[in-house]
Amino acid sequence: MPALPRDFTFGVSPAFVFSRHTTAFTPADFVASIAAARDLGFEAFEPEIFLPETLGDWVGGGAQTVAAAGLDQGMVVSQFVAHFLLDNFGSIGRLTSDADTDDLSRALEAASAFACPVFTGPQAPYRAADGESHSDAWSRVVAKIARYKEAAEAAGFRLALEVLNGSLVANSDGFLRLANELGDDRLGINLDTGHAWAAKENMPLLPSKLGSHLVGLHLKDNDGNTNLPLAPGKGTIPWSAFLTALADSGYAGTLDVEIACAAEQVDQEYAFGLAHLK
Repeated sequence: MPALPRDFTFGVSPAFVFSRHTTAFTPADFVASIAAARDLGFEAFEPEIFLPETLGDWVGGGAQTVAAAGLDQGMVVSQFVAHFLLDNFGSIGRLTSDADTDDLSRALEAASAFACPVFTGPQAPYRAADGESHSDAWSRVVAKIARYKEAAEAAGFRLALEVLNGSLVANSDGFLRLANELGDDRLGINLDTGHAWAAKENMPLLPSKLGSHLVGLHLKDNDGNTNLPLAPGKGTIPWSAFLTALADSGYAGTLDVEIACAAEQVDQEYAFGLAHLK
């Protein structure tokens, strides 16, 4: 693979932490993982609240502890991921409810401990109700994302979506339709290459297609059919063409590797993925 046209900052996604400590990870687990990522040569990380029951740990001082550890290690914070909010987009009942308002507010409070510009909310696979129309579900997801976007911007963040396979937003076309209907170029996307490749996206065209909406990356590989979280270089994504297009697009964010694996394989897999991308 030829050298990249320009330098990038490489980071780890929260999968680096939950692969080491399970999805029930604590802020203390995150602190230990930041040092481990730095030792492997990474320079950025993404704080994340994965489970709703850990929200209090982050708001109760945990976010400040993790932020301080990142500063001590000289690590960039690329985005804050509120994974635990994703199910609020997974059904008509969740889309029409505002019961998540307090959770969103508390997650934004935790995110404010970090010097990062992006607050990311994943989009869950959607479970349609009997007789439900796509147009009704779509109008409701647009309204809910508009509410999240307003709250994030009021807290000083740019809202980004991570589009999971099977969600209402579905793919890059769905995301761009959503951004157009909201009428605001500020809506961002955290592009997960594994999700995109399994959704049959044309990878080298995605950076220019998404343009200024592209504010974050989760880099993983698969065979283009099953949405596996493999190390870059262990699947069939055309990395050279994709990364060259990414550099040409002017993307200014970090390249965050996302591999889910057994705890004893984390260092080996992330080192392999980093070396392959470099």
